[in-house]
This record gives sequence, C-alpha cells and structure tokens, in this order.
Amino acid sequence: MKKRWTALFLALALTLPCVGAAEAEEPMEPVAPEWIRAEDYLIFPGDEVYEPENWAQILALRESARAGDPYPYQQRGNPIGSAGTCYELGLIRLQFAANSTSLSNYSNAYQAFRTAREELEEEKGENYYALRFLELQACVLEEDDSMPMDQLLGTLLKETGKTLEDFFSGPFMDRVSPRRRTYLERDVKAYMEKIYVYIDGSSLGMSVPPRSPGRADHGTPTGGGGGPGG
Repeated sequence: MKKRWTALFLALALTLPCVGAAEAEEPMEPVAPEWIRAEDYLIFPGDEVYEPENWAQILALRESARAGDPYPYQQRGNPIGSAGTCYELGLIRLQFAANSTSLSNYSNAYQAFRTAREELEEEKGENYYALRFLELQACVLEEDDSMPMDQLLGTLLKETGKTLEDFFSGPFMDRVSPRRRTYLERDVKAYMEKIYVYIDGSSLGMSVPPRSPGRADHGTPTGGGGGPGG
C-alpha cells in the first residue's frame, strides 16, 4: 500500500512530545477509545492508520483528548489521510470538542467524518452509512441550523432502516437538550410521513401528512352535514 507519511503527519501533528516509531512491523490491533461504545466502533481493514507509527500518533492524540486538554489548533479544518485516519481523527475531535465550551468545535469532527465518508463514496457499505450518521450527529451537537436536518436525517433513516432512537444513542448525543431533541424528532417524523406524487419522473412532496380515511383536519369526522343535527 502506498504510504502517505507526509500527509498523515500533517493530519496528526500536535504540540506533543515526539512519539517514537513502534518496533512492531505488523499492523496494530485497533481498539475503541473509551468514549465510544465498542459495538459502534468502526474498523477499516488494511487501512494505513493501523500501521505502528500512525497508530502511535492516534493513541497520543486520544490520551490528550481523554485527559481533557483544550482543543488543539492543529486539529481544526479538513484532515488529510485515509478513511480510517479521518475516522479516528473524527472520534478524537469529538472528545476535544466535548472538553471545550464552544459548540463550534464539533464542526471539526463533522469535517473529519465527512472526509472519511467521501473516501468510501464508491462502496457505500456499512461504514459509509455509519460515517454519515456521525456527520449528522456532529451537526446536531454543533447546533448548526443551516442544514436541512429533517431531510438529511429522514432520508438516512429510510435508507438504513434505523430509528431516531439509534441516532440519539451516538457519542455525546446525551448533551443535546430535550427541547432541541423534541423539535428535531418532530421535524424528521413529519418529513418521513410526507406523501410523494411523481409527475414525469419528478417527485413533488405533499405538504399534508397522511391521515386515516374518514377523518378531516383537527380530528373532525367527515360527512353527515358537518354538524350536530345537520
């Protein structure tokens, strides 16, 4: 596999003590950081991030994030590297963002997860969709209202068969306020319940959600003259 040492170094560089190259030559066994559930942790077989020197850098960054260190300047913006590298950096950036008081720091995690997902654009397997969930979770944590979250999340739930409960079980999602969660759940459900009419192959979303036959708006029974004694 072609090594991208320079690019990876730029992605991982931090003001930390230099980590020496690991003696082992075999790829390292990846393990989840403590702030991620083991069952949710993604593996990227054959990825360069698991090579000893690269993995040592990941572990150094994890330790810094776990220790509660402030968000490092070098971990802002789009990372450079493989899908596995950007994923690991995204997880680390989530913890760094959680250490800070600025919600905007979650955008750096979003950028890392997005870059990792774009590396898998041609495959669109399980990791691709899992990364998409992480992207949107980071957006919600950031409280980014510029994204049409009802459409993005509603579409993703339809494509994967997952639920809103699955979405809110992601890392640090317990930090989303009950009010914000309620609004998001309402909007996503409304989007997913839309009726679609197709004309010449184009979809027209209907603004009125489906309802049971024989019921009018506000729950008023239809028919029968429209009123008592009518």
